[in-house]
Amino acid sequence: MDFIYSQRIKHDKMPANPVFGKTIVTIDLADKIAEHYGVETFNVLTGFKFTGEQIGRLEAEGREKDYIFGFEESYGYLSGSYVRDKDAVNAAFMICEMFAYYKTRGVSLLDKLSELYDTYGYCLNTLHSKIGTVYL
Repeated sequence: MDFIYSQRIKHDKMPANPVFGKTIVTIDLADKIAEHYGVETFNVLTGFKFTGEQIGRLEAEGREKDYIFGFEESYGYLSGSYVRDKDAVNAAFMICEMFAYYKTRGVSLLDKLSELYDTYGYCLNTLHSKIGTVYL
């Protein structure tokens, strides 16, 4: 996200009202990064169909170009409004582009990740399962 947002700003491609989507199981660090760049976040239930619905809503409002990026932790990424499901081909391309960009500047992806933690703080997500009896 940081790479996408910073590059859009650098190349004057950031829309006036940028929107980012994530699912409710996605790490909160994403919200901090979006807030830093002035990007509105929408949270949806798990499943890219819900992200697709939000893209459709933006299209109906004439704002499809405001959608920048969406992801669900460990399930996929979606950078554009032309696909409505997680797009592994696009995600692989974005990662390669990001790697090449930082490599030419002598920065490893691990270095960049450390910089992000220094800027936004560390964030830990955990999963809790509750086992018990349900009485109806």
